[in-house]
Formats: sequence, C-alpha cells, structure tokens
Amino acid sequence: MGKELKTPNETAEMLIEIYDASFEGKGRGRYLIEKVIVRQMSGRDILQKSTASKFIAAMSKLGYGMFIADDYFAIIKNNNVLKWRLVTSDITMRYLDDEDFDEDYDEDLEDSEDD
Repeated sequence: MGKELKTPNETAEMLIEIYDASFEGKGRGRYLIEKVIVRQMSGRDILQKSTASKFIAAMSKLGYGMFIADDYFAIIKNNNVLKWRLVTSDITMRYLDDEDFDEDYDEDLEDSEDD
C-alpha cells in the first residue's frame, strides 16, 4: 500500500492539531517542525517549493503563520504575530527616498511577481 497524498488543507489541519497539542512543558503554542517531517506527513517523496507555498497559504487561511526557518517550518497563530512590534515610519524612512515612499504599499503585495 502506497503513501496517501494529503492536500495542503489536510496537512494544515494536522499542523494545527500539533499546535494544540501539549509538549515540551507547554499546553499549546508555537513550534518548529522539520521540513522532512512535514513532507512525510503529507505523503510526499519530495517537498517542492510550490507545495510548501500551498501549505503556507492553507495555514494562513486558517489563521496561522507558517514560516521557513532553515530546515524547519515555524508555526504560530496569526494573532500572536500581530502582537510583535511594528516598525515605525521614522525607522523605515531611513531606508527610503521620499520618491520611493508609497502609501498604497498594501496593493503591491497582492499580485506582485518581481521577487
């Protein structure tokens, strides 16, 4: 019997179950998981960048952040990320020329493919 290939949503649900699990002295919360474990959990022989991006998108739709950190994925609830300190304009303006500043920067994130 072969491996059962999981969808990005099914994989995200498993990762959220782990988030809610008690381990390492905590009842629930952020964690690191090896990429190879996520690959195996999802039933894949290879974890392609496009598949990882689909996992990240599925997690985001469910209210969780999933970040690549070396050989790991970091998992955290979005509302916890939103508690992080926000860079203020006096800091960012050090790195922008006046003509570079764009008040509509959120629109740049929607369909930009120049990265």
